[in-house]
Amino acid sequence: MLQEFEMIKRHTVILASALLAGALFTSPVFSASSKAYEGNKLFNTTCFLCHGKSGKGDGPLAGKLDTHVVDLTNGGHVSQMTDRELFRIIQGTMAHGTVNKSMPRWGLAISEPQIHSLVAYIRFLNRSKHPLVGDPELGQRVYQKNCAICHGSGGKGDGALTNVITMTPADHTDGVTMNQISNEHMRKDITIGSTEKGLMPGWEGLLSDAEIDGLISYIRLLSNH
Repeated sequence: MLQEFEMIKRHTVILASALLAGALFTSPVFSASSKAYEGNKLFNTTCFLCHGKSGKGDGPLAGKLDTHVVDLTNGGHVSQMTDRELFRIIQGTMAHGTVNKSMPRWGLAISEPQIHSLVAYIRFLNRSKHPLVGDPELGQRVYQKNCAICHGSGGKGDGALTNVITMTPADHTDGVTMNQISNEHMRKDITIGSTEKGLMPGWEGLLSDAEIDGLISYIRLLSNH
C-alpha cells in the first residue's frame, strides 16, 4: 500500500511541476467560461488516474489501491457533502480518510481557483441528468466562434447581436432550464434550428457531428457553473 501511495504522490509532484510552469493555470478563457468547464479539463488531467474519465471510480490506478475509489457520479456520500468539505478533501486540509485514505493532497499542486473548478465539475458529475456526449474543449472553440455572437461569450444570452436585433437567445447558464432539455432535443435544435425561438439557425452541413456533440457537452458545463 505504501508503495502505491508513493506512486500517486509522484504523479502529484510531476503534475505540480507542469502547473507551476503554467501548463494548466488560469487562462483568459477561465473567466469567460464556467467553473465546471475548467474543472472538466483539470479532472481529465489529474483526477482521472483514480476516478476514471467518467468519474465512476474506474481509473487506471483504481485497481492498484487497496481502498475503494469513490464513484463521483452516484449521489450517496458525495452528494451529502458541502462544497467546502469537498474543497478541503481535494486540497488536503481535511482528514483524507473522509473519502479515501489514498487521496493525494492536491493543494500542493494546484491553485485554490482550480480546486473550486474541480468541486463544480464534481457537482456536475453528481447531479446532471445528461452525460457529456462529446469533447467540451472542441465545443468551447465552436461556441466562441459561432454561438457567442448571440448567446454571449459566457453563455448568458447577451451576445453582441442582441444589441442590434430583437431576440432572446437561450441563457445556457440557467441550469434548471437547461437540465430539462435532453441531449437529443439540443442536438435537433443545433442541427436544424429552433422553431420555438424563431431566430435560432440550423448548423447542419456547417458543423460536423463531432462539433455538435462538443457543443452539447460544453453547454452542459456552462449550465453547471
